[in-house]
Parts: sequence; C-alpha cells; structure tokens
Amino acid sequence: TNTYANSINDRGEIIGSSTNAANSTYAFIWDKVNGMRSLGGLEKVAVGNDTISSAQKNNNFGETIGFSYNVSNQQKAFSGNFYDGIIDIGTLGGITANAQTVSDLNYITGYSDSLTASYITTLWRPGKSPKALLSLVDTVSNWNFSQIQTNNKCFMGSSGWNPSTGSQRALLLKPINNLPPFSIRERIGVVQNTAKNFTVKSIDPENGALTYSIVASPANGTLTG
Repeated sequence: TNTYANSINDRGEIIGSSTNAANSTYAFIWDKVNGMRSLGGLEKVAVGNDTISSAQKNNNFGETIGFSYNVSNQQKAFSGNFYDGIIDIGTLGGITANAQTVSDLNYITGYSDSLTASYITTLWRPGKSPKALLSLVDTVSNWNFSQIQTNNKCFMGSSGWNPSTGSQRALLLKPINNLPPFSIRERIGVVQNTAKNFTVKSIDPENGALTYSIVASPANGTLTG
C-alpha cells in the first residue's frame, strides 16, 4: 500500500491519502492517539485500483478539505472531519471541483467548473454559495491564480498569470472585507448528571469585541452561561 501525507495542523493531525488492501485510495486523518482513520468518500463504490478521495489540507481546528468522487464518478470538492463526515461543497454550476486550501475561518480556495468554463479559481465561505475569486478582486484584468494561500483575515497570497499582457506576478488579494465572526466547532465530552465547564471559542478577524448569547437549548441537558 501507499500513503501520502499532504498537510499537518498545530494539533498534530496529519491528513492525506492512503491505499487499502484492495488498492483503493481514500482520504485519511492520523493522530498519535487514534492512529490512521479513513475519511470515506462521496458515495462512489470502490472496485479496486480506484481513487475514492484525497485530503489536501486541514486547519488548526480539524476541518479537512480535498476532493472525492461521487456515485457518477464526478470529482467534487469536500469539507468535513472524521466525526461529522465529509460533504460536497458545490461548484460554480459545472461538474468538477477540487478544494486545495482552508483557513482557520473555513474560507476554502480551489478550482471548480461553471456551465461555460473549466478550472475557475473558486472561494467557498461558510453559509455562502461558491464564488469565482476573480470576480471578487478584479473585474477588468484576466488573472489566472495559482498556489493560493489564505490567512485568518482573508488576505490571500497567489501567483498570477495575465494572458493578456504575458505578465507573471506575485499577488496580494483581499476578496472579502468586514469578515463575520467565526465560532469554532468543538466536540466536548460530558458525564451524565455531572456539570461540565467549557469556554466557547470564537474569532473576529478584525479583532472586534464579541458578545455571546444562547439562541437555542440543547436537545438533552441544560446549557447556561
């Protein structure tokens, strides 16, 4: 079997792709407590010598992105984790997509198809439909982006090629201003009938003051704070 590691986060979680005994390749996550675990795929059934999924990047809160094939053997971009599973995060209207980078705010970049064009640099945001990155930063020039990296204020560094002028440039992009606060998803274990104290973790990219409120009660137990 073959295993490829593509990314590691600050929690020591490694993600990538690995082949099993049937020579089918799946996205995986590894940590020193649980070892290697498969992230599964998007409905495609493995028949041997087959690629089902590959994890490309993970952020410091455990969110993992990459690509997987669906039951129609179409390559799709995914986001998710071991506990909640992975989901198809959509395209610009076409068939194919591949997620390649993710920030701690779950801002994802990669490539997807529209109905009329292929391999369009794409930005996925929590609660929003995917958007062509070029339309957010420049409506005049026709830059082709590659090797994009995103920080937690949604600044993006990218290599850019402009076919109109033949120019190759290093670019600094800021596609979104006034980013909304982001609540970090966590799993917290509790013992029945025993109180558990924990701190909600959230980030405001512009470093604004945050306030908290309980908008819904849990299905089981009592939440106060």
